[in-house]
Amino acid sequence: MVSMLPVVRSGIAAPAIRMARDLGIPIRKIEKHAGLPALDGIENDPSITLPLVAMITFLEDAAEHAGLPLFGMQAARAYSTTYFRSLRLDFGSRINLMRILPQFCQCAPMQSSIADLRLTWSGNLVRLSHMGRPPVQPSVQSDLLTIGLMIELVRRFTGPHWRPAAIHFCASPSADLLGAGAFDGIELHFNQQFRAIEFPYSVFALERHLAAEGSAGGEAAVVHPGEKLTDRLKAILPHYLDIPWFGSARLEDFSGTSFRNLQRRLRAEGTSFFDIRDEVRRQIAQNLLRDSDGSLGEIAQRLGYSDACNFSRAFRRWTGISPGRYRQMSRSENGGR
Repeated sequence: MVSMLPVVRSGIAAPAIRMARDLGIPIRKIEKHAGLPALDGIENDPSITLPLVAMITFLEDAAEHAGLPLFGMQAARAYSTTYFRSLRLDFGSRINLMRILPQFCQCAPMQSSIADLRLTWSGNLVRLSHMGRPPVQPSVQSDLLTIGLMIELVRRFTGPHWRPAAIHFCASPSADLLGAGAFDGIELHFNQQFRAIEFPYSVFALERHLAAEGSAGGEAAVVHPGEKLTDRLKAILPHYLDIPWFGSARLEDFSGTSFRNLQRRLRAEGTSFFDIRDEVRRQIAQNLLRDSDGSLGEIAQRLGYSDACNFSRAFRRWTGISPGRYRQMSRSENGGR
């Protein structure tokens, strides 16, 4: 069964978002065009779930606006620490690539629903491959960000000037890309079924003590995005409820299929888009009523309702009581505020 609505964690997006901000690119404008919610403070929460297709569009738009054909790779080089921190890799001991790269392959699927990283070798050559592909045309900038992050991980052991022996791109070659001079002396392969870097097996043995910036301790690891369409919708909807332009057409863009097909898949999972939206709204509403002092009008706006009356009617339908009564009861149970 074809995977619908591919998603990605904001930890992967953070390098590109920060790069765009530092370059003075109009973030709000390209976020809206790409179909992303406002991403303020994204560096502080690497677990936000975003539609992968929207993130790829953001990358392409940002690169075009900045006039940087290597935007994705430059973002990876400048801000890869943010991503590795979200991966929870264990850099906190004397370790070599032979141990860290399998961790990378294991952790990556927690960050993207299409992540399928594989480590293989033949003779003296090692290949780190990303086999997953989104339901859109191959993207140069998505390739560059993915490959750039792979390269930066290896460079933590080799030093900042290390270059792979070969790179595999899913995208087609372009004059801008080839003319940038960044790949001189590297064997390049385009129009591939996977993205990959290749390097000598001897690099595997390189050992280095690194600061515990990506240590496995601390906050809980992010869970896998899951294969069910229901779970992915529940993950992205909280960030889109109050956005007027979000609807069935955007979901079709994000999924690469029709809204009818999405509904068919959801029926097979025992639900519908509108049932999921109501569940997400109810959960957020209950949290806000219990834990905040926001007015009913403010909560209604956060959930995408036109006014407090419409929100109150919906809340009574969900729970059998009014929002005000729910707030009063929940606070009484918790000893008041």
